[in-house]
Amino acid sequence: MTVRSAFRIRRRADRCNPGLGSDRRKTRSWVVFPPSPCPFLVTNLANQTLSVRSSSRSWIPHNSRLHYIRAIRALVVRLPDQAPAFCTEDISTGSGLQERVVGVPAFRPVYDPRTRTLCLTILSRGGERRSRMISPAFLAGWPDRIDDEDRHYVLAVTRWTCRIRNGGYP
Repeated sequence: MTVRSAFRIRRRADRCNPGLGSDRRKTRSWVVFPPSPCPFLVTNLANQTLSVRSSSRSWIPHNSRLHYIRAIRALVVRLPDQAPAFCTEDISTGSGLQERVVGVPAFRPVYDPRTRTLCLTILSRGGERRSRMISPAFLAGWPDRIDDEDRHYVLAVTRWTCRIRNGGYP
C-alpha cells in the first residue's frame, strides 16, 4: 500500500532519509502515525508531499502526527575491576556506545504483544562492596539467580512498565 499525503514539512536530512533507494534496514527511513499499529517506509518527500509504504496492512488516522522512529541498543558492560555499567547506543544516529548508569549489573526487557506493554526490570547495586555475601541468590522481582560477585553488594530490583501505542495488533 502506498499513500501520498500533503504535509507542511521542512525536510531535515538529519531526521529522515526518504527518496530512491531508501534503506529498509535504517531507522531513518521509517515513520509512524500513532495510533496506527505499524511503521511506514518513507519512499519520497518532495514538494511537501510525503510518500510512504506500509510494512503491513494498516491505516493512517485522520489528524495524526508523524513520528520519527528511533532505536537504541542497550546492554550491561562489565570490565575487570570496575562496576558494571548500563550502556546504550543510538542505532538511529550511530552515536556509539555510551555509559548511562554505573552499578547496574543486569536488566530484562519484556514486550507483551497481546497487551502492547514493555516491562523493563532492572537489578541495581550499591557502591560499597562487602567482604562477605549480604544479598540472597534469588531476589523478589528478579527472574534469575544472582551472580555471586553481585551478592557482595546491597541489591534492589526496580520495574518500569509502559504501553506501546504502535505495538502491532493485539
